[in-house]
Amino acid sequence: MNLSKVVLAYGSISCGVSRPFNVKSPRAFVTASRHLKKEVSEEKIDKTCDKVTKAADAVKQGATQVTHMSKDVRGKVCEATENIEQKTKDDIVDIAGKKLKQKVVDKK
Repeated sequence: MNLSKVVLAYGSISCGVSRPFNVKSPRAFVTASRHLKKEVSEEKIDKTCDKVTKAADAVKQGATQVTHMSKDVRGKVCEATENIEQKTKDDIVDIAGKKLKQKVVDKK
């Protein structure tokens, strides 16, 4: 092997600026302190988890409110139905009584 190529290759390896001629892979981004990057990403994960938890609590509370409202509406509908039934029964009795009274008056 040619000595000048070895020296050239060694120089490019030792000086951090240039790379050896036989390395074809792209350079990777390296941070000075990896643990800081990890802490930042963990903070982002914690914030996201908190947001998701708050949103889930809001959805749960909304579902509870909808359940209570639907129970109230059902109660009101049942109450209104019972009132309508009672009024209809009273009206039918009144109409039947008037017709019966009219038949009695007509027979006399």
